[in-house]
Amino acid sequence: MESERGLSASTMLRYGNTARRFLTEQAMADGEFAPYGLTGADLNAFLLRECSRVSAGSAKGRVAELRSLMRFLHLHGVIPMKLGGAVPPVGGWRFASVPPTMATGDVQRLLDHTPRQGSASATTRS
Repeated sequence: MESERGLSASTMLRYGNTARRFLTEQAMADGEFAPYGLTGADLNAFLLRECSRVSAGSAKGRVAELRSLMRFLHLHGVIPMKLGGAVPPVGGWRFASVPPTMATGDVQRLLDHTPRQGSASATTRS
């Protein structure tokens, strides 16, 4: 990863930790690791557990790390299917946040100055 992709030591450590957690969980499910039996559902279940406890940015990292592991396993013949594409993306919208709250008086002033006959006239025209 360092020579081919130029990843830093800390990034490689994160990728390795995610791979270790995923593979350990898979082996512990029934005591034996069967890589040929991996499914997209296994990947989704792992990501749901992982991403429920981290920020959106960290969740995107987990997705990239797991996707990289799946590509590596397929490239080296450990798994038969290309499961990298089964790893779902993490939604994230720039500037998305909860809108600020408005005071009750501000809401009332807004309603008092909002024309209301527009919707009624549209109904009478139909």
